[in-house]
Amino acid sequence: MQNFFQPANVVDLIAPRDLKSGEGFVVGVIFGVATKDAKSGAIIPTLIEGGVGLKKAAGYTPTAGAAANFDHAPAAQTLGATGGKVVGYVVMPVHPDDATYAVVKLVPSTA
Repeated sequence: MQNFFQPANVVDLIAPRDLKSGEGFVVGVIFGVATKDAKSGAIIPTLIEGGVGLKKAAGYTPTAGAAANFDHAPAAQTLGATGGKVVGYVVMPVHPDDATYAVVKLVPSTA
């Protein structure tokens, strides 16, 4: 197949700000998680599809199958009940290694 480019669960994006590995960020309609540290403007491999642990906001208790609303503002970087960007759905309300995180299945968005 001549037009195949890449599997695309990890894609290269331009970092919109300085990023640490594991931080979520948005470029246009794309939400992704930085796979390494990067300076603003650098090309960064970004996980856009797959399972990832995301920090929960204080007092938020997600349920399996719930929409994963992620506040991607640099000061927040947490899942919450409302607001933020829907980035997928919760598959494990409590991460097995850290109860302050939930496991989310990232689902690429086109809107």
